[in-house]
Amino acid sequence: MKSQRDDGRGHWPEGKRRNPPAADLLARLEYLLQNHRKPGVISGAVVAEFLGVPTKTLWRWRSGIDNPSPAHAKRLAAWLRRHADKR
Repeated sequence: MKSQRDDGRGHWPEGKRRNPPAADLLARLEYLLQNHRKPGVISGAVVAEFLGVPTKTLWRWRSGIDNPSPAHAKRLAAWLRRHADKR
């Protein structure tokens, strides 16, 4: 699909993120992943599988390149609530 803008760049401003930041959720996830590794229970691959995203997408969220969508943020919050007590 061709952009209708004269400069051909598309409609979304460069550098603007599409989803709101979920810094509090990602900080809690990072804490769990760094301090409470349990094989098969708490790992990036398990979280990504639960959320239904590739592990690279989870890496992009953790590194601050992108933010999870509101739906993924809601699922991430549910996963964190479930596993925060099982440390």
